[in-house]
Amino acid sequence: MLLDIFVKVLVCLRGLGSTGKTSSILRAYNLFESINKQIYAESGTDICASVSVGENLVGFASQGDPNFFQEEWIEYLIKMSCLVIVCASRTKGQTAEAHNRIADKYNYSVIYMSLFTSATYPNTDLLNEVTPRSINNLISNLLIY
Repeated sequence: MLLDIFVKVLVCLRGLGSTGKTSSILRAYNLFESINKQIYAESGTDICASVSVGENLVGFASQGDPNFFQEEWIEYLIKMSCLVIVCASRTKGQTAEAHNRIADKYNYSVIYMSLFTSATYPNTDLLNEVTPRSINNLISNLLIY
């Protein structure tokens, strides 16, 4: 089913600096087995990319640091007609403000997700795998409804 044209979604993976937002977004992107995957830009470990999911295009912008390519990459994915865009976001400040500004400008809804983290749970590898799968589960559900 095609996502309703009026329901465009910016999924912001929120977290403090250096907590795994970029790696979780990269893992979520890599979990898709579509042959229609494309990386548009890279900067260090960050990517601006898309994947076809059925008839819909889903974007991934892992750059979450202020004053880098974040806004440009998200706007590029919007121009590529991505209906769902997953991006990294700090919990406050410039990146959070940028997401709201872009969402308002292009009529996107914003959904905030948090990383699965724990100071006491011993299996951090498990938590690191849960976040990307949760991102993809959300994407799948957004594209169904």
